Amino acid sequence: MKTTTEKAKPQAAPPAPQLDPIERELQAAKSLPTPPAGVSLIVAAQAEAPLCKPALLDKINELQAEWKRCQETVNASTPDKAKRAYFDNQKTLGERISAGKTADQDAWSLEDWQEDFAERMAAAKRRAADISRTAWEISRPVVMAYIVLTHQVADKLSADEKRAFDQYGIPYTPSPVVTAIRASARSAAQRVSSIPNWSSAPAHALQFLNLQ
Repeated sequence: MKTTTEKAKPQAAPPAPQLDPIERELQAAKSLPTPPAGVSLIVAAQAEAPLCKPALLDKINELQAEWKRCQETVNASTPDKAKRAYFDNQKTLGERISAGKTADQDAWSLEDWQEDFAERMAAAKRRAADISRTAWEISRPVVMAYIVLTHQVADKLSADEKRAFDQYGIPYTPSPVVTAIRASARSAAQRVSSIPNWSSAPAHALQFLNLQ
C-alpha cells in the first residue's frame, strides 16, 4: 500500500507583544531635543477630561507631602547640625544635672551625635526613594494618557502645517513646535521609567500637572 506523507504547514509567527505608550516612546529610535518646561503644561491643558483622577491625585499629593518631610529630615541631619546639637546639649548639661533632668544623650560624645544624625539621614533618604518609587508606579496610567494626548495634539498641528506646505509645493518638515510637543511625550516616558533616588520628587514624574 502506498503511503503519503503530508507536508507540515509552517507555523505562523506569534503576534508581537503590544507595547503601551510609555514602552513605545522608550523604543523609538529617533532622538528628540529636550523640550522647554512649559510645553507639557500647555499640552495637558488641552485635555478634554482631567488626566489624573481626583483620588489618585490626592494620593500623589500625600506622597509628595511625605517626601518633603523626608527632605526636611535630611537637611536637619547634616554633620554640622549634629555638631551644633552636641554643643547645645553641652551648654545646658550642668544646669540639667543640678536639676536632676539628665537624659541618655547627655553621655554621648560628639561622634555619637554624628552617628545618630547620619543614621537619621540615611533612613530618611531610603524612605524618600521608596515614596517616589511608589508614586511613579501609580503615575504610569496618567503618563500614558498624557503621551496619547501629546501625539493627538502634535498630529493635529502637524496636519495643519502640512496643508500650508502642500499649498506651496514645499516638502513638509515638522516645525520646532511639533517637535517640542512630541519630545515632551518622550521626556515624560523617560522620567516615569527611571529609578528614583532620594532627591527625586514624586511630582517629578508628572511635571505636566505642575504639582507642588
